[in-house]
Amino acid sequence: MYINKMKALIQIGIWSILFVLALPIMFGCFGAAIENGTPETVPVLLLLGFLSVLVLAGYVRVFALCSHLLAFGNCLRSDTDGSVSAADAAEYLRMTRDRFNRMISYGEKKKILINMIYDAAGDRFVLTDRFNPQKLSDEKPFVGVSCPGCGANLKIRAGASAECVYCDRIVSAPDVKISVN
Repeated sequence: MYINKMKALIQIGIWSILFVLALPIMFGCFGAAIENGTPETVPVLLLLGFLSVLVLAGYVRVFALCSHLLAFGNCLRSDTDGSVSAADAAEYLRMTRDRFNRMISYGEKKKILINMIYDAAGDRFVLTDRFNPQKLSDEKPFVGVSCPGCGANLKIRAGASAECVYCDRIVSAPDVKISVN
């Protein structure tokens, strides 16, 4: 386990509650300011409406970050040698490197990432419970496979198995050998 799912889900839950509270406040404030706002109340209503918009934006940001962190956990679970290249992980999640780094920073700050160390020199994540330097296999890429249960397109390290993020079915990727000419 490399992602503390409980902490990620608690983050989503807290922001979901704030979202549910902020949405009617936003509509109410903007509606009241437009319909029957007086010169004294309009600035206050607009300020409250704007603060509600910020809460809604925060919810979207946290939901996206936590969802990507949970998907990153699948990437880590499918690894066999205990070393995952940060570039491969960013490609697996279809993210730019900058966005990937922000996601990792958030996961570290909220203590969602566990049982791993980032090796800046090798630009990789070392999984502390699996790392075996003799078994490093950087030649095994991620391959695209379809989940037989729901048809989702997944990327799994060649020769490994992972859980489908949509239907929780275990999916195995074929082993791929890379030949260098």
